Amino acid sequence: MLNSSYEFITSYTLTGKPAGLCVVGDQEVAVSLLYYNTIQILSVGNNIISPVRTITTQHKCNGIAAAGKGEMFVTGDFDNNKYYWSLISMEGDVKSSQQFDASSGSYNNIAINRAKTRVYVTLSDMNTLLCFDMEGKNQFSYNPSNLKHPYGALFDRDDNIFVTGHGSSNIHHLSPDGSVIQVITTGVPKRPFAICMDKSRDMFIVTDMEEKRKIHMYRLK
Repeated sequence: MLNSSYEFITSYTLTGKPAGLCVVGDQEVAVSLLYYNTIQILSVGNNIISPVRTITTQHKCNGIAAAGKGEMFVTGDFDNNKYYWSLISMEGDVKSSQQFDASSGSYNNIAINRAKTRVYVTLSDMNTLLCFDMEGKNQFSYNPSNLKHPYGALFDRDDNIFVTGHGSSNIHHLSPDGSVIQVITTGVPKRPFAICMDKSRDMFIVTDMEEKRKIHMYRLK
């Protein structure tokens, strides 16, 4: 946990490998644990991180995003190479689920637009960003030659989307329909990974898998 000046406050050790995180309440976050069928809900109030409850899912967990109305989208897979994204309640009840075969590649991160009408998923193995409607119908695919191993996905205030190119050392900035606004290369870390928004400052923050103790900050224009 960091303060508003991006200074370290505290940390919490999880059992498993944390893969995704989303805010699910004023003082609560949900963390997906990779290779486990588990989502950990954590309290982050008063500069203290503490466990609240654990949600068991039907498939392994990877990306996670808040869907509103006390629900979350989670990506993951079964052992039989079937990939899923599921809409689940905060109690772990499955509201809906979409299954995809292994030829689609492993589903990594997931993001949902502000209107809660579209789901965007990164497929790192396939160098692709996919967009679905809330019923799972494919809206578009984005896989240009200069996007390698996309991972992080983030919406800005206008519902444009940023995607980190973990293997191409860039950040792709797209309109809601997948048109390219810009490809950011200047000042981008060698291996950009996760991406999140500081809404109070109109800035987005990118983690670096090459230099793991650094974060990179960019101001929206």
